[in-house]
Amino acid sequence: MAQAVQLAAEDEGVRIAIKPWTGSMQACSPAAAVPDLHLTYGQGDVPDNAKALYASLQTARPDLANVEYGVIALGDRTYAETFCSGGKRFDELLTALGARRVGKLFRHDASSGTMPEELAAEWCGLD
Repeated sequence: MAQAVQLAAEDEGVRIAIKPWTGSMQACSPAAAVPDLHLTYGQGDVPDNAKALYASLQTARPDLANVEYGVIALGDRTYAETFCSGGKRFDELLTALGARRVGKLFRHDASSGTMPEELAAEWCGLD
């Protein structure tokens, strides 16, 4: 999905660099970081490839006052109690650490019949 948003941005003349999470926020330049998180897993858990980052943020409690971020949460409304919970959990943690969310939390429903890549580009204002 990140690549779909990146391509839509390039069509609009906006350059986006995609960097995989390494388990900490050290790879981000705090003044320019805009994490774009894609989260869905099991019973609303943070997915395996984001657990280290989530745990690192919870433990280190860094000051993220200079960080802006966006969350693209993926889920299935069939599981109403846990729908997009991984994304919601990250959003709450980042906010608690002082980061500022840009835009609304984007929640995609896998059972809606729509493609998250298309809607995410629209959510970013790249339609």
